[in-house]
Formats: sequence, structure tokens, C-alpha cells
Amino acid sequence: MTAPVLVTFFTDYAAQSKREERVTLDELAEAIRRMSAGEKRRLPWLKFARFGDRRTEKNSLRHDANVISISGVEADFDAGDLGFDEAVEIAEKAPLRCLIYTSPSHTEDKPRWRVCAPTSEELPPHRRADLMARLNGLYRGVFAVESFTLSQSFYWGAVGNNPAHRAAIVEGECVDRLDELDLIAVGKPNGAGPGMPPGPLDEDALAAAIVSGAAYHTCCVRLVGKWAQAGVPFMEAQQRLEALFDSVFPPDRDRRWRDRRADIPRIIRDIYGKEAGQKDERVEFTIGGAGPGAAPEDSEDEAEAEPEPPQRAGFTQAEFAALVVPPADPLLGAAFTTTTRAMLVGPPGIGKTMLMLGMADAMSEGKAFLHWPAGRKSRTLYVDGEMSVRLFQERSADAARRNGGNSDTLILLSAAAIDGMPPLNFPAGQAFIDAQIEAHGGFDFIFFDNIQALLVGDMREEEPWRAVLPWVRRLTNRGIGQVWGHHTGIDKTRSYGTSTREWQMDSVLLLGAVESGDADLAFTVEFLKARERTPANRGEFAPMLVTLTGDIWTSEPSDRAGGAKRYARDYALGLLQDALVRWGEIPPACEFIPPATACVLEVLWRQRFADANISDASRNGLLKAFRRAAQDLIERGLVRKHDPWVWIVR
Repeated sequence: MTAPVLVTFFTDYAAQSKREERVTLDELAEAIRRMSAGEKRRLPWLKFARFGDRRTEKNSLRHDANVISISGVEADFDAGDLGFDEAVEIAEKAPLRCLIYTSPSHTEDKPRWRVCAPTSEELPPHRRADLMARLNGLYRGVFAVESFTLSQSFYWGAVGNNPAHRAAIVEGECVDRLDELDLIAVGKPNGAGPGMPPGPLDEDALAAAIVSGAAYHTCCVRLVGKWAQAGVPFMEAQQRLEALFDSVFPPDRDRRWRDRRADIPRIIRDIYGKEAGQKDERVEFTIGGAGPGAAPEDSEDEAEAEPEPPQRAGFTQAEFAALVVPPADPLLGAAFTTTTRAMLVGPPGIGKTMLMLGMADAMSEGKAFLHWPAGRKSRTLYVDGEMSVRLFQERSADAARRNGGNSDTLILLSAAAIDGMPPLNFPAGQAFIDAQIEAHGGFDFIFFDNIQALLVGDMREEEPWRAVLPWVRRLTNRGIGQVWGHHTGIDKTRSYGTSTREWQMDSVLLLGAVESGDADLAFTVEFLKARERTPANRGEFAPMLVTLTGDIWTSEPSDRAGGAKRYARDYALGLLQDALVRWGEIPPACEFIPPATACVLEVLWRQRFADANISDASRNGLLKAFRRAAQDLIERGLVRKHDPWVWIVR
């Protein structure tokens, strides 16, 4: 991730002058590696924050009252019993986006290091305490109390060219996006964090801390966690928490109170989503066993029930061919119909929302968009779960202007404008959307923007999507097409997390970054999956270069889509050829391997791929890339496999 971070640099401890720069973590890490001085006091200081111009009596700019905003949190470890590599591994498992570097006094025998975890955007100073508690909890409470000081800054660089001096970058999510860390947050080393009652969880004490204004966030998280585990209903938990906040004495309802009360729906969604995922993992199913609510084996009802004849469900080929099935109802060509289930994937900031809003506007008015032909005018719903009301209003107004005016058949639903909209992998969230479908007289198509914002739980795993999939199918059966927006992860060639989300999709579209030139937006669009593609409509599914310049969208054929994926596949094929030259042999006769075919052990091919180190990814990342590339080659019929052998199809 190359997004720059605001960092304030002070020349020395006195901090009588400052310099603000926006730097990437790579640039900062390289600067730290190169910085050295003869003694510690001559090294500069850094801070992930923006400072004003207010000075202390000693003329210092570095003090709490002068912090305007934070761009991250920093934590200092000097106990000497947790190694640098262990610190990196902990961050990788989170995964936490951060820079970890050794302190000036670091040695191999006495490791001392610092973690700098940037936020996704500049945040108000009062957010730092909670984010620092997240970081401290991730590292099991090892950080000293000084790390919780708002304006605390740190030396950077080595003393005397210390050979043990290191700096490492960990890719992942920004600390303010890792809400699940609230469940393990550890406050200041005085026991329970700022204003929070110490000791075992005492529900009355936590409630009293909220009502008195002594502590908000940490108490909220602990209370909601307890309620979720106890089975308190989702909406009841939200009402309980809101009632506690509304009991705060009105004159004490400051900005901190307003921010925390507005954050209640998100806290509820995140914690209940995590608890739901954990409960799923604890449930054990026995094949053929009785499910919940089943009658006992000795039940009289079971003994007296007359067996019903089995219902015939299948068809002969002739019967199936004679079924009367409604024809496809195209809304934007064959690619998007009233039964389409599609996932539109792209890295954050590439323009997914602008593209989907453009599609929704055109679809609702029965107009063509890009290279997709016009269909009929349709009733379309756009559900946004990520943006503020103001930003969503601006984006939708831009889309309407480009489409020639407001559409009376496009309905916009902003989660930010709805107090406590439940997540869509909860029955309450699905019921809410179903109610909107009924209230607006039905829809032909719905755009969901996006999976991370509208669902809760660990998006790397299957559980959140598994809970929403039956509802997705029901929408299809009702003749409601869908596009689900989704992010990529570190690997920009695939969707973030489990690939099982794509199994039930008709289409998977991948947006790829390209140089924009004079355009305001530019990206490639490639269909990684296209069930509706035929020789007659293949142009709708072809790789395209899409641009937005001013208010004009354009698309043209592109050979750049999927370059990274093809590069890995072609590279893997070349390395297999190399492995065959090095270690190829003709295995014993076997009905599954053609006679006289040179083969190589798959483990040698995999090792050759990892050793070639075609990217900056970790070894685990390289092995994952190998598995994807190898599977792609096998599916394309270029490579065959019969354990433990692989060979190239000639």
C-alpha cells in the first residue's frame, strides 16, 4: 500500500521548529535505515500527527494542547524480552498496516523497537487513546504508559551505525479499520484504561462509567461483548446502549459524547457480527442426526405419522427442454439482467462507486452505458454502506448530471442516513431491505456498495457471506438482479478474502489500475467469470479500458486487463519448463500419464517458483500465487497433473 501518511518531524527534543511531510511507509522506512548520529540526543524525532503553532513557556511546539489531528499511533517497547521479528509477525497476523523500527538503544540481546500504525485518514486527537488501546491489546499490553501520551514523539535512526538497526513494513488494514481489535483492547497500564472500572467485568460499573462521562468507548465495547455472548437481541443491545448515553447530564454532552453516541450502530454491528462468526464455528452438525427442534426418537408423533411418498424433483431431458422459462430480461445488455448475480471487484479508490452509480443511472432510464446496450427503463435500488451522506449526495448528483438529469426510478439508500441499519448478513438487515423493496413497489435490480461496509465479520472467511447467500438466491428467484461491490486486498488481481463468494456469481468483474493521462478516471474492466457470454454477445464481456473525462464515459478494447494474473501464469509455465530441463524424468508407466512424457515432481516446480521470487510478497504469498497460477494452467489444459508428477501438454 503506497498511500502517503502525514508525519511531523522535529529536529531535536526541544521541538522549537517542525516540518510536516506526506511520505509513504516505504520512504519513511528507508529514511530511518539511513539516519544515524554519533549519539542519541543528536537524532531527530517523528510523530504521526499534525501540530499547530501554539508554544509552551519553553518555546516547544510538541505538547498535547498543540495537536490538531492524528494520522496514526506510535508505541514504544523497551522491556527487551520481545524480539523484532516477533513484533513483525504479530502485526502480520492481524493484519495491521504499520512500520516497525528498532530504537536507538536496540541490540540483539536487548531488543527495543517501535510500532507506527497509520490511520486511513486524519482523525481528531481524542481518537488516539482508543486506537492506542487496540495496538496495546494486539501486543498483549506490553507498551509503557508513555505511549499513551497524545503528543509523545520518538527518536528515529541509529547511533553509531548500529548493525542491528532495522526497519520493516507490514501490509494490512489501518488501525482505525480493525474494529475487531476493540475486543482485546488494553488501555493504560494502570489496569483498565482511561476512566474504565478495573477488575472483572461489572455491568453496573461499566454503565455508571458511561452515564458519568468517565469513559465511553471501552465500556461500550465490553458491555456489547457481554450482551452478544449472553444472546441479547441485536436491536435491544443498541437500545440499551443509546439509553445509557441519553442518561448523560445534558451539559456534559460534549463532542466526545456526540462522536461516541453516533458510533453505537457500528460498534453493535461489528461485535455482534464477530460473535455470530464465533458461534458458527462452535456449532457441530452430525450427518443424519436430528437438528434443532426435531422430535425425540421415541416421540409419539413420529411413531404415528404416516410416511409420505417421495416427491419427484428431477426431469428427463425432454421434459426439461419443454419447461416454460421466462426469457432473459436485459437491463444493460446480456451482461446485466433481472437474474444477474455479479461481483464488481477493485482496489479502494479506483472508481468502483462512480462506475456502479453510472450503471445504475443508465439502467434506471433504459439507456446504454459504455459498451453495454440499452435495455428497458427499470426500477433500480442503490444501497451505499460506506460513504457519508454528504459524499454520497455529491457522487449521485455527479452521476445524474452525466446521465442527463435525475431519474425518478432510481432509489438511493444511504446507511449513514439511517440510524442503526442492521448488517445484511443478519436476518434483521435482510428484512429491512425486503421492506424497502415492498415499500417502493419492487425493484428490477439492486447495487450493493459494498460487501465490507454492508456485512460484518471477518471478510477473509466464509461465514459472513454464507449467512447472506440464501437471501441473495431469493432475490434472484424474485427477478431482482444484483451487483455486489467488493475490494481487492494486497493482491490486486483477486477479491479480498475467500473465493467462495464468487462461486454463486454469474459474473465477476475486476477493475485494474492504469495511468489516467488526461482522464479523471481510468481503469481496465475484465470479466474473470461470465456465464452469460456467448459468441453473439462476447463484445459485452471483452476486456475494456474505461475512462471518465469531465462528464464523458468511454470504453475501448484493451489488452492490458488481467496482466498481473497472466504474468504469474506465464511465469509459472516458464519455470515449469526450466524445472523439466533441470530435473525432468520419465516416470514409471502409468495409465494417467502419456508414454515417454517428461515429468517433474510438483514440489520441485513449486520450489522453483518460490526461489525465483517474482514479487516482493512473503513466502506464503508466493506459494498462494503459485497455487492460483498452477490451477489456472491446469484448467486451461496447458499443464496436467497426476500426483506427484506434473507435465506440459504438447
